[in-house]
Amino acid sequence: MSLLRRAVTLTAVWACLLSAWAGAAGAATFEVEVFSDEADPAGCDADCSLREAIIAANDTPEADTVRLPPGVHQIGTEPGNGGPQTGDFDIAADLSIEPMGGGEVTIDGDDLDRVFDVAPGVELRLRDLRVANGAGAAGVDDGLDGGGIRTAGRVVLTRMLLESNLGRRWGGAVAVTAGGSLEAVNSTFKDNEAGTRGGAISVSRNPGADPDASVKLDQSVVTGNSLRDASGEGGGIHAFASTLVLDASEVSGNTAGVGGGIDVDNVASLTLRNSTVSGNRGTLASFGGVGGVLARGEVTTLIEDSTIARNVAGSGAADYVHNTVASGSTVRTTLRRALFAEGARDGGGAAPACDIQADVTVDSAHSLADDGSCRLGAPTDRPAAAPVLGALGQNGGPTRTHALGAGSAAIDAGGTGCPATDQRGAGFPRPLGAACDIGAFEAPSSGAPDGDGDGFPDVSDNCPSVGNPDQANADGDASGDACEDDDDNDGRADAADNCSLVANPGQENTDGAPDGGDACDADDDGDGVADVADNCALTPNREQEDRNRDGFGDVCQPGVSGTVELDDKPADGALVVLCVFGGQCRQEATDARGRYR
Repeated sequence: MSLLRRAVTLTAVWACLLSAWAGAAGAATFEVEVFSDEADPAGCDADCSLREAIIAANDTPEADTVRLPPGVHQIGTEPGNGGPQTGDFDIAADLSIEPMGGGEVTIDGDDLDRVFDVAPGVELRLRDLRVANGAGAAGVDDGLDGGGIRTAGRVVLTRMLLESNLGRRWGGAVAVTAGGSLEAVNSTFKDNEAGTRGGAISVSRNPGADPDASVKLDQSVVTGNSLRDASGEGGGIHAFASTLVLDASEVSGNTAGVGGGIDVDNVASLTLRNSTVSGNRGTLASFGGVGGVLARGEVTTLIEDSTIARNVAGSGAADYVHNTVASGSTVRTTLRRALFAEGARDGGGAAPACDIQADVTVDSAHSLADDGSCRLGAPTDRPAAAPVLGALGQNGGPTRTHALGAGSAAIDAGGTGCPATDQRGAGFPRPLGAACDIGAFEAPSSGAPDGDGDGFPDVSDNCPSVGNPDQANADGDASGDACEDDDDNDGRADAADNCSLVANPGQENTDGAPDGGDACDADDDGDGVADVADNCALTPNREQEDRNRDGFGDVCQPGVSGTVELDDKPADGALVVLCVFGGQCRQEATDARGRYR
């Protein structure tokens, strides 16, 4: 597979009109209507681009505002760090960027460079925008961290979507460095990728030398993020010697070598309130892989009113591991109405929910684990009890949760002192019974109607008229599999879908066998060798010949060549990244005729 990163220049399709005026405090507002990425020496005049508006705002002393029309504002200059005229958008003065009018506004890095670089002491506010396809520029100084945003200042996100960004080293969507901070409200970090740390978010500093760095997420979602390095740390979030706070948020479906959801280490602090960490995957044997949350080194944690469940580990505990590394530590973990359950092993089977090292002081109250592994010892704890969890799904509010079914040991077992609402926020008060529930979800009162009698009251049942006590929900939406005719949301009705629980709109089925499409067939080419051990998974080769021993069978030895043209002219020296699917990548430069192999 080849991956080509090239520049694209968009033609302006809007009338060229600039409106800039001074506010009461001297701040200016720039309205941009040109989509092309320009840095005209004349500045932000009658055909002002986003880049020109940012350059103009950087030259004013007040906190200015840039307003963008609906559409895609795409970086089109060559990557670079020599100044604001090329590459990422340099934010050197306080600035707000927001949409004007209706319709989606995207700021697109076009895989050329990161999107925003925020200077120390500067505040950038973004609201109601999409930031996508940013990529730390290879070969450019300081180009490795933060595909969407790198900040040494303060970044505030409101109702933002950051997706498909690439941090070549740390922070797929956002990299926060010493002295910097990120605050996100009702925002989503989805399908981003980093090299070694923080598939979505990385926050780090040098302990004892640098000022603090921090991340706070409120009513936000971190989902589907990953790392290129199979031994990488923190598929969703990685925090090193920094402060991490999540409130009413969801961390789900992220993947890393260790700490699939969250990895916090080295003189750091972690606070989880009213949040869910679920379905994350850690693949390595080191630290057990840990799908959910990994705390290591001198880390102080507070987990309250939160659910950490159904995460997957490579070899050890799946949901929560706290390993202090150094003996004699006085590190403390505080657990209040925390729920740990249903840890799974990568490859199948159950895994312990927790592994908390003996020299970690555990202060727990009203918390629950389903297997006795979490060192719960308070009289109010439930150290080995059944939580009766529904599938992760849209049970109301901006984030997904695990509902509690009838007979759950978490119901009315949380005492007092819980927040006024559960993770879902307004409209979902606590408590609804005699006491607070344990975890991030407050179950309806015991008298709530349950029309289908499956143990989940109608208001929290993903199929209220069809009995489904397992609440299976492959796509994690508001409807369970039992009452949905397209469970994987791939546009194919289940009856005609060759993988009804795994999205595969193309319906690829290499061997044509009735055991399912490639997406859910353990032997796609039908040669008797399982895909995980097959050196040509889509080409039959029962004997597995591999003369050069490179891991690819002779019948599917990869070979890629091509030509790069820009503006219909061969591109000499263009950077091409060639990646073997599921394997390593290498870089090639095109020759004078634009060719690469």
